[in-house]
Amino acid sequence: MEQQPSEPIAPTSTPHAEEKPQESDPSADLPPIQTEPISAILPIYNDLAGLQSSLETWISVLNNLNRDYEILLIDDASTDGSLELAQTLVEKNPRVRLLRHETHRGFGACLCTGLQSAHYPLMLISTCDGSYQSGDLIRFLQWIDKVHLVAGYRTLVGRGAPDSVQRYKRNWSERLFRWIIRIIFGLRLKDPECWFLVARRSIFERIPIQSTGPFASAELLSKANFLGCLMSEVPVAYNPMLEDNGNANR
Repeated sequence: MEQQPSEPIAPTSTPHAEEKPQESDPSADLPPIQTEPISAILPIYNDLAGLQSSLETWISVLNNLNRDYEILLIDDASTDGSLELAQTLVEKNPRVRLLRHETHRGFGACLCTGLQSAHYPLMLISTCDGSYQSGDLIRFLQWIDKVHLVAGYRTLVGRGAPDSVQRYKRNWSERLFRWIIRIIFGLRLKDPECWFLVARRSIFERIPIQSTGPFASAELLSKANFLGCLMSEVPVAYNPMLEDNGNANR
């Protein structure tokens, strides 16, 4: 059975059971944004094997939304030919831009570079290695009018019975990290390390990203929670083998 998105989560400073919005629903004050143009930030680092197919899938999904969009590929000093392939792909796709780091700086640095260059009011942050299914973007857009940010949590699709959906089983270090984030920052999201989220661009005016590495995702979510942003969660199909074969730590 397909897992359903959660109701908007009100920010909290201490962890406790998730609550539904109260009668005075704060999401009613948010302006509609679901159909606005999208800036997609997709860091790449030694992703040669899956780069072309993943980018083509992102382009197809975004084209089907019938709106303006841009894709920002941020090459983090790849050494496997990803940069050269990205340059070729950009020449064929006018809505794709390539930004480059001269030295390897990490996922957080790529995120900052993308945010500084993005033009549109909706922000999509993910990867371009095929580890996430770009078609799941539709689920995120269905909720963005009610919240400031929609975060993904990883599920494993097709393991066991056909079309089955299973929760991604974290290793001990991921479980420990989640509880540290929960205890220290009061962040109640299921999967703060998931690299698939959609957010209103306006929230980043108040959220400077200081982490250069993979902690940037948890930093972004924790700061959004602290600042009172409404957040929701939706499941996103995830293939850990593709990321493990690439650069899980980036």
